Amino acid sequence: MSAPEYDACHVMAPGETLHAQHKEYPLFHALIYGDPIRCAKLSKRLSCALRSLHLRLEFRYEHNTLAALKAGIGADPTLVLDGAIFLEGLPSAEEIETRFRRLLFQSLEK
Repeated sequence: MSAPEYDACHVMAPGETLHAQHKEYPLFHALIYGDPIRCAKLSKRLSCALRSLHLRLEFRYEHNTLAALKAGIGADPTLVLDGAIFLEGLPSAEEIETRFRRLLFQSLEK
């Protein structure tokens, strides 16, 4: 499932992949833990901040507090990227973009 590129800033649906049509982009798996409203805010911020980056990001959500505690999550919301905590809270779009640019740069170095 993919949203049209002209509608880049939106709350991502569970299972939706940002830039799904670009199979040549690296794929990252995002799991956002937390309250549904705060998760939606982070999801929308991610879709806006990453709309110009060459990556795909598949979205999943976990709203169960016990599951979050078992996973070692301490902030609401928290973005776990490919199994590791990547962002906590509601960072600015600029901070999100910077973190993902670093991640892409690091993945190119490998």
